[in-house]
Amino acid sequence: MLSETTRESDLTFKQTLYRDFRVGTYLILDPDDNSIAMWTREQNDNWHQTKPAGQIELRPCGDYVLTVDCNRFFP
Repeated sequence: MLSETTRESDLTFKQTLYRDFRVGTYLILDPDDNSIAMWTREQNDNWHQTKPAGQIELRPCGDYVLTVDCNRFFP
């Protein structure tokens, strides 16, 4: 969740950190414009950004599936 005090760090330093540590997927929630950005690492190590809506499935570790209803963040 972006905030006034952490926005710059979240969009620069943390993104670099997540990429360096090979995080597979991460979400950025922006309350200023009620948006969600989802960054996903592709097989070739490039990153792909989407704007998810509805329910999405994340796989944070192994076979564990986490279902997230994006509509609940900004109704």
